[in-house]
Amino acid sequence: IGERTIEQAAQIASEENTSLYDVIRRANQYPDLKRAAPKLIQFVEMMEFLHLCILLLFQFLFFDVLFLLLLLVYIL
Repeated sequence: IGERTIEQAAQIASEENTSLYDVIRRANQYPDLKRAAPKLIQFVEMMEFLHLCILLLFQFLFFDVLFLLLLLVYIL
């Protein structure tokens, strides 16, 4: 993903009054981004996967801490 592609996507986002991320997510809908669309969509998929991983990690950590707190309350 090059600088020109990002500039084109930013211009589209500005014209449509939407986020750059939303434009990149729908890159195959824009003629100016057709060539880069597969890589842009792959980038979005990677970001969404990482977001899901972080959410799951925090969920596991939350329940681990909650379990430890309940255990401490039970012991004390």
